[in-house]
Amino acid sequence: MRKTIFFTGANGFLGKRILKYYLPEDMDIFLLMQEKFAPAMRGFLDEQEASGGLRAQVRMVPGDITKPGLGLSERDGGELRERVTEAFHLAAAYRINLPKDIGFAVNVDGTRNVLDFIGKMPGLRRLVYMSTTSIFGDHRGFFGETDFDVGQNFTNHYTKTKFEAEKLVRERMDSIPATILRPTIVVGDSRTGEIEKIDGPYYGFVMVSRRMHLMLPRSGGVKCNIEPVDFLTSAFHAIVAREDSIGKTVHIADPSPITYDEFFDLVIEKWGTFRPILRVPGSVMRYAFYLPFLSWVTGVPRESFVYTVTPIEFGCEVMLKMLEGTGISCPPVSDYIDVMIKYFREKLDRHAVKRARW
Repeated sequence: MRKTIFFTGANGFLGKRILKYYLPEDMDIFLLMQEKFAPAMRGFLDEQEASGGLRAQVRMVPGDITKPGLGLSERDGGELRERVTEAFHLAAAYRINLPKDIGFAVNVDGTRNVLDFIGKMPGLRRLVYMSTTSIFGDHRGFFGETDFDVGQNFTNHYTKTKFEAEKLVRERMDSIPATILRPTIVVGDSRTGEIEKIDGPYYGFVMVSRRMHLMLPRSGGVKCNIEPVDFLTSAFHAIVAREDSIGKTVHIADPSPITYDEFFDLVIEKWGTFRPILRVPGSVMRYAFYLPFLSWVTGVPRESFVYTVTPIEFGCEVMLKMLEGTGISCPPVSDYIDVMIKYFREKLDRHAVKRARW
């Protein structure tokens, strides 16, 4: 049976980069696509073809994961059920301060709809589901690749909905062979700095650019679990290529993350700005972020600040084993912090932060 991949979320920042790995291969690719995103995706595919990077037969099929049957026509749905051998479910609403209704509609109901649809594919060999390590919620300490429900609570709708979505996948793994991938916080390309929107540690960049870092939290040993997008996508491709990754949950992470204190010291040094006057215990500053004006002034949402004071360590033994011999490894933050800052200062002006377009 000819290899045929069904993608959701191929139009996103991660999706396009992952898709590029498969375009040179001799296979069929179906991209579930809302009509409003189709013109941009056509432009992307035209660019890939012009550069000689397109060998696969690619077709967009109009649909929407929030709708039963994925909003597919009867004809498209029937063809996909008959031909698809692998499904990559990447589509999700990614934002730390995600509204509840959007989060459940896209992340939870959308995942359920995808599972219902691909569960009827007789030739399906594997589902690859993109989860996140953020499902640890308020858990503290070690969180391994075999951990899932450890009694954690959730401080925002994004992490809650991603937890519920992964739960749905795990409940179907007896009937739908799946690989669950959990990346940490994704930052820009380690070579170019390219990133799509302000999120995660970039809120710290906003604070520094506003010169609002006179007082910073003292995070102690709390790890700054970030990874560049090029490492994530290359690791994704290598892990998914392995048959023994079926049935596994794999953290994609920097195995030696620096602390948040070290990260901010590095940012301030590379930025060439003044050092903070005061380092306040994170437990104290956590409560200060309940003041409504503080997030507005600093540019740091309270939901993002919580990560800088929550001690968590992610196990990634399965990832390390699967990347052995591939030459793929996560570069240290010191190797790419300069390009992160450069891209932010040149492309992501703090007064033009991309707004969510749900």
